[in-house]
Amino acid sequence: MRLAAVVTCWIAFCISAGGCGAQGTSDSPGETLLAKTSSDEAPAASLFKADQAVLSNEDIEKILSAKVYPPMQGRVAMIRIGGKYGTRWGEWSEQVAQLDQQTTADLLGKVRSSKRVSDALLLPTLLQPARTTIPYLREAAARVQGDTLLIYRTFSQTYQVQRVFGNDDVRAYCTAEAVLLDTRTGIVTYTSVASEPFSAHKTGKEISFEETVALAEQQAAARALRKVGDDVLKFLNEAPAPAARSTTEGRITSPVSPQTTQP
Repeated sequence: MRLAAVVTCWIAFCISAGGCGAQGTSDSPGETLLAKTSSDEAPAASLFKADQAVLSNEDIEKILSAKVYPPMQGRVAMIRIGGKYGTRWGEWSEQVAQLDQQTTADLLGKVRSSKRVSDALLLPTLLQPARTTIPYLREAAARVQGDTLLIYRTFSQTYQVQRVFGNDDVRAYCTAEAVLLDTRTGIVTYTSVASEPFSAHKTGKEISFEETVALAEQQAAARALRKVGDDVLKFLNEAPAPAARSTTEGRITSPVSPQTTQP
């Protein structure tokens, strides 16, 4: 009997010791939740299905991981969207029309001066799409074999200060925007926005005060577009060289070094 009592006490002691050890090593519910939360990584895709109506998570990941730069010795097509003039006098004034043509020619010449541009052309209005969305603009650039499409526009706000004595003043605040679009991939490689204020004083040589407004607006647009052109030219000259493109499989590959001929 004494032996049975000793064995029973020993078994009870082992069971109680094991239970205490298990309770000592287990974590509390708060610590377990904290450890699980800290170890989880941030989700790499959208958690809402409605966000994938336009682009899927796989497409977005592919777009963000792509490194797209303007090609070396590529052709640039230029297109202007929006109206040329903010007032009807812009279409009737010869001086305003000449200034607009000179501004466009300066931007075209600036793009052509880039060391990585083989040719640049202004897309004629005959080829400009009726809907100026990215898919239609890409199609227009592809038709003239433009590797890169330069999309730009100008818009302005004009106001006048009327004076009781003396001539009125005209002030314009013009903004120019430019976007470089890679025709092959549809990726926007560069954007630039510049704003330029301008003021003019009515001299009496103009036919109408509206002509003064048109001149002030066009001069401000020319200065803003000149700044945008400088930004685009700097990017074209300093952007990294793109990776070699495989013409057989259409995939981006690493540049291949030229092979040396053994003597």
